[in-house]
Amino acid sequence: MFFAAENISKNFEGLKVLDHVSLEVGEKEILALIGPNGAGKTTFFNILSGIYTPTEGKIRFKGKSIAGLASYQIAERGIARTFQNLRLFPQMTVLENILSGFFFKTRYGLADALFKTKRFKQEEEKDVREACEISGFIGLKNKENELARNLSYGEQKKLEIARALALDPSLLLLDEPTAGMNHKETENMIDLIRKIREGGIAVILIEHDMKVVMNISDRIIVLDYGETIAEGRPEEIRNNEKVIEAYLGKRT
Repeated sequence: MFFAAENISKNFEGLKVLDHVSLEVGEKEILALIGPNGAGKTTFFNILSGIYTPTEGKIRFKGKSIAGLASYQIAERGIARTFQNLRLFPQMTVLENILSGFFFKTRYGLADALFKTKRFKQEEEKDVREACEISGFIGLKNKENELARNLSYGEQKKLEIARALALDPSLLLLDEPTAGMNHKETENMIDLIRKIREGGIAVILIEHDMKVVMNISDRIIVLDYGETIAEGRPEEIRNNEKVIEAYLGKRT
């Protein structure tokens, strides 16, 4: 299996936030993780990305255990994430923000950087070319020199994804990618996520917009009070009574 989390539990001072949650993701698959506020979704993401260590459970990525690894170690192995609240460098340009994501791929040493060696210049030029390619891919072509703070909100969300893509991940974790967006921005984000999948990257996303979830997901997992209450394809989840009651609201 490409990626699998098995029986993940997380306790905070005796309070169980996650209770034996499991999921699997295949290559090039889009999996949505949904549920009401407080269901444990962000906690689960924080475990997958190394911010928290699970109290119980196993996580395997490309056949190797990653449970308990630090965030930078997980990023080095090919898992990148975004956050619901933007974490851009607002005073830096689009290009500089994307280049910051190349940190783990740096192939020159401190001496190369200090003395501007040939190796440093070659690597720097290569990184700039790749960053410009990513900028074009996400829809910010010709805006590489604009400050991040001057972008529209939807463009800033794209830039957050661009910086994650700079890590060259094979699994991308997206936390509320369309939160706060208008209809047009949402449609653009849906198109971008599909392009990312077509490029060979698997996606796990937390999302509250059910139209987005039903439109883009291959499979959906529903959490409620830290437990999995449903899993299936969009059409199965749409008609699941437990989901309707816990998340979508009771039918009248």
